[in-house]
Amino acid sequence: MALIKCPECGKEFSDKAQACPNCGCPTSEAKNQELKQEEIKEDPEFELQLENDYSIKINSDTMTLFYQSGFILESDVRGFVLNWLSEEEELGRNQLKVVFSHPGYKKPMKLSVSSTSERYEKAKYFAENVAEKYFKKDICPGYFEAIHYAEQHVDNVLFRKAYENERKIIKEKKQAVQNQPNNQQISSRPVNNSAPVQNVQIQSAPKKKKKGHCGTFLWVIIILVVLGSVFGNKDKKKTSDEIIEKDGTIWSNIETPLSQFEYYANGNDLYITKHIGESQKIKIAQEYDGKKVVGIEDATFFSSDAVSVIIPEGVTKMEDTVFNSCDIEYMYLPSTLQNINEKFWGYMHDIKELYYGGTQEQWNEICNIPRGELEASEMYCDVTIEALGTNDAKSTPIIMPEVVEEAKEEEPTPIPVLDQHDEFITDASEFLSTDISEKLYNILLNDIGFTEIYFIGKNESGDSIWDLGCDDIGVTVTAGDDVYMIWSGDYTFYDSGVKMTKEQFDSLHVSESDKVAYYLIAKEIVKNSLKSPKSADFPWLMDDIGFGKNGDIVAVQGYVDAMNSFGAQIRSQWTVEFKVIDLDTYSYEVVYVNIDGESYGTYVEMN
Repeated sequence: MALIKCPECGKEFSDKAQACPNCGCPTSEAKNQELKQEEIKEDPEFELQLENDYSIKINSDTMTLFYQSGFILESDVRGFVLNWLSEEEELGRNQLKVVFSHPGYKKPMKLSVSSTSERYEKAKYFAENVAEKYFKKDICPGYFEAIHYAEQHVDNVLFRKAYENERKIIKEKKQAVQNQPNNQQISSRPVNNSAPVQNVQIQSAPKKKKKGHCGTFLWVIIILVVLGSVFGNKDKKKTSDEIIEKDGTIWSNIETPLSQFEYYANGNDLYITKHIGESQKIKIAQEYDGKKVVGIEDATFFSSDAVSVIIPEGVTKMEDTVFNSCDIEYMYLPSTLQNINEKFWGYMHDIKELYYGGTQEQWNEICNIPRGELEASEMYCDVTIEALGTNDAKSTPIIMPEVVEEAKEEEPTPIPVLDQHDEFITDASEFLSTDISEKLYNILLNDIGFTEIYFIGKNESGDSIWDLGCDDIGVTVTAGDDVYMIWSGDYTFYDSGVKMTKEQFDSLHVSESDKVAYYLIAKEIVKNSLKSPKSADFPWLMDDIGFGKNGDIVAVQGYVDAMNSFGAQIRSQWTVEFKVIDLDTYSYEVVYVNIDGESYGTYVEMN
């Protein structure tokens, strides 16, 4: 006999019993829960760096999301949603891609790791043993579709809390810089926020009995010999002057293999995300196995040993922090670059020579900062890659102004502003007569009670059907030689006469934003009525959830999969009604609950 912990009440009981004697939780559920806990505790301090400065830490069954090493949100691992997971062979090696999200955050979390990366094994473990096993599944049709999933399915209430945490992180970082003591040096370089943070625990060695000094001396000699053999054989990082003296040129004559980069592919486009090789002279190829290099992403050369880099023609996109915290002194930028932000140039430091493939005019389009703000000793344009290292490369210096005058904005020609009525009549009269347009406007404003009214245009479902916007509600109208019908979804406002006013509509209609809050409240009410609340699995999407409203009474209807008193996972249909006290604080009063025919409270009819 062994004792197991009840997941419901937390008390221990015998694994031979059929259920917990304290709360009735089935033994099978408790055992399954313990098994899951043991599985996920195999690596109790699991940490993994994600893309774009995000990272996660898993402790037991809790996963914490960090941005720039600052706390964003914490959740049970089962609260996260897996949107994409694939591993495919790309350019001769495996590329693992994972996209997941959380209803409390509006941005997706991404992993894109090649099998040659040092992060690969850890990322693979996370994908197979955490994401696939425990995350909710809502798989999107593609990798890039999955990236947009989070924005479309965010829980606004939870997101507000996570957003406040993110703002707090930025505020604390600024405050820390302002409070920095004067005797500490603060780097003038932009702060790097992409490096993973490692928590190093230092433990004192256990005390041992003193031994003779000869033994200690012998061990010191052995350690020194071992260290000497390890570090003595390691290649020393060379300076740019040493490379020029040894090779005769600072530039690489051969293209750097793709194996020295982390990357991802989108169709035939290739994006470089990190330099992981040891080469100090980098020449990125225009193509790798038929895929064109078009983008260099954030912090690609962070902490890289490279001293020279050639970005190939064809690259159009370079993120702001590509050259953050690196030692590159010689660089070539292609003429194909577009939409470069001013921050991009701020991450360049101690550049000895910068070469640009475009003309002076093209340079002016991508770089609009004063000369003194760009830390480059020499700069030249109209340079081909083949000319690098020759006198021809230095024939056309780049000219930059010492001061950049702010462009004076031309005053826009004033546009005559029409009031709401005139604008509606003008737009509607393109399709309807002026008299019918006037009649329609008066019905919407005076009879139904809308305040903001505008005409959108023709509805594609048939002739004489028009789309309107009324108080942020999509409204459809049938009108030709008269106004026949006005409706929105299942609600009819007008049908040869007024059927429903805006005030009546507001008392019955549930908005999309309110549905999220109502569903969370309904799930809480249902959970409190189940035999095993922790086993409850509700639909993630609200397509199968029904909503009704009658004044301040809200009705929600759906289903839940949960364990019954015999330990079997069954599906139950439920309906709950509650009175909303304060939606912002989730204050409510339960009015009626019905789960599989068992009910309590007083049922209120929904209109």
